[in-house]
Amino acid sequence: MLNKETEYTYVTSKDADVENGNFGKNVGVDIVTEKMSIRHGGLDEGGISSVLDDLIEGKSGIHLVSNAESVGDAAFACLKQEGINVGLGWYLESVDFPKATSIGSGAFASCSALTSVDLPKATSIGEGAFASCSALTSVDLPNATSIGNGAFNSCSALTSVDLPNATSIGNGAFASCSALTSVDLPKATSIGEGAFGGISSTAVINLGAAEGEISGAPWGAPEGVTINYGVKEA
Repeated sequence: MLNKETEYTYVTSKDADVENGNFGKNVGVDIVTEKMSIRHGGLDEGGISSVLDDLIEGKSGIHLVSNAESVGDAAFACLKQEGINVGLGWYLESVDFPKATSIGSGAFASCSALTSVDLPKATSIGEGAFASCSALTSVDLPNATSIGNGAFNSCSALTSVDLPNATSIGNGAFASCSALTSVDLPKATSIGEGAFGGISSTAVINLGAAEGEISGAPWGAPEGVTINYGVKEA
């Protein structure tokens, strides 16, 4: 058994796309630590029992770094088969995709250990991409232009969202984000139905558009939420 404090960084093959629903199944990844580097392509292969034991017992988590240029639908989605967690997505604590431009539908759905997401080049975030990531507190999406329906639905730990280039926000995109108190959307031109349903009643939403330019206000936001119009990016 490895040291309890060990954290594992998984690095996918250079420039390879992370295909639909494959992580922890048949996408080859390197488990990189200070002491070891193990090549492995799935949970059923031998040679990594001590690593998996540590993950399953909650003694460590996964910090994923990848040069993939896209992340497919349900690529890291947390699934259960007969009550058993399937796939390594369950143990993701942070993800860093410096080259990815698109994130597929449900790509990280229900990754309940995920706290931080760094996607500096992503322009498109798919439907339900981060839905039910209940520990997610930090999202870096400086170039995202499109946020899909329910993309962050039920991310109950998410407190702030800054999307400087997002123009389209889908239906229920931030619904049930009960801790969400700060939203900055300086370039939004379209906001879907119920996008802010169930966010904190003390939230402040800053929009670059003038009042009345975006239909559907207040987009499900509860009573007490402040919506400021004409707020341009600093």
